[in-house]
Amino acid sequence: MNSTIEQLLCLQELDLLRRGAELRASPGASTGMGSLLGRIERVRRRIPGPALSQYDGLARLYVEPVAAVSHGCCQGCSKPLVARWLALLERSSQFQTCPHCRRFLYLEARAPDYVTAP
Repeated sequence: MNSTIEQLLCLQELDLLRRGAELRASPGASTGMGSLLGRIERVRRRIPGPALSQYDGLARLYVEPVAAVSHGCCQGCSKPLVARWLALLERSSQFQTCPHCRRFLYLEARAPDYVTAP
């Protein structure tokens, strides 16, 4: 798996944790967000600028800007990917995006252990 995609997946997971903590927090309560925000910032610094900018744009549109590919379909938009695109995703060392929704893609079979099932 491409290291940029791994970092983007990590950032996505941390962003989801942050959103959940914000929803559960009562006004004025100490939520321990400082530690989580620090982790998010450290991961963001490891992601190349253009990819991070693209991620931020996608995050304004989608809760999960990084999507798995399973059974030939993007799990973000549920649209099938052509065989050529799947082959490119399989072989390329560069990160790929869905031609339909533009989410970053990774192969579900190659997902790191910390990624939750789509």
